[in-house]
Amino acid sequence: MKAIYMLLVSLVIVLISVIWIIVTPEPAGVAGAAHPVVPGMQVAGDGAARYEAVMYPAFFLQVGVLAAMTSLLLLPFQEGVRMRGMFIRLVLVFVLSAAVWIGITVTYEQFLQSSRAPEDLLFVAGFPLPSALAVYGVWTVGLLLTFFYVFGFERFVYTARDRESFEALVEDMRQEGGG
Repeated sequence: MKAIYMLLVSLVIVLISVIWIIVTPEPAGVAGAAHPVVPGMQVAGDGAARYEAVMYPAFFLQVGVLAAMTSLLLLPFQEGVRMRGMFIRLVLVFVLSAAVWIGITVTYEQFLQSSRAPEDLLFVAGFPLPSALAVYGVWTVGLLLTFFYVFGFERFVYTARDRESFEALVEDMRQEGGG
């Protein structure tokens, strides 16, 4: 599939998700209420009910954003060997990003449905599992994307043939008096 069509599909997913979130009514009691004893203080609302109402559209919104990012990164590549090589790497990054997002979504929902007592939570490197996935998973996948770009730059983005073509173009411009 061409990157521009992938981008279009992902932006449609984002648009539908945003509209879905906008039209989703707020459940009763999620915004909090006045504290029964302390004047001017608010008692928190039901976080699980608040999240449950927008869990699916928020999930699809993030998947759409990840797909749009992948599509945008593929746009400069022409069809051919370079496109296939980078496509495989970017799809890997997309799949890993989506896996991290699925992990965050599922574990956070489980956290909201649990007793939320500290002894019932799974901690990873000092954070509850959903937070650990967000803190350690998101930037690690981004680091992988950076790794692919830096170490694949001369292979996929600016090859020796591209450099030779550019230098020939510059030389032609100089000879014509353009620079």
